[in-house]
Amino acid sequence: MGTIVVNRPERCMGCRSCEMICSLQNGGTCSPELSKIRVYYDPFTAKPEITIAEDCIRCKNCMKWCPAGVLKFRKGDGDE
Repeated sequence: MGTIVVNRPERCMGCRSCEMICSLQNGGTCSPELSKIRVYYDPFTAKPEITIAEDCIRCKNCMKWCPAGVLKFRKGDGDE
């Protein structure tokens, strides 16, 4: 089973598009509380903190909608 990983966190703009699309996929509405991805962007240091919950369903929509290409799918055991 593969997993979604944070590949280039320095490219994150803090737009939180990944959070919105994840919550829409998982909860049927745009709500950060329902997202499996959490983005905290510190405007003072310009360093994002991105976490992905273990119960992520790996739909890959977050990767498609990220304008900066921050997220990547890493193949694991059983993936082709």
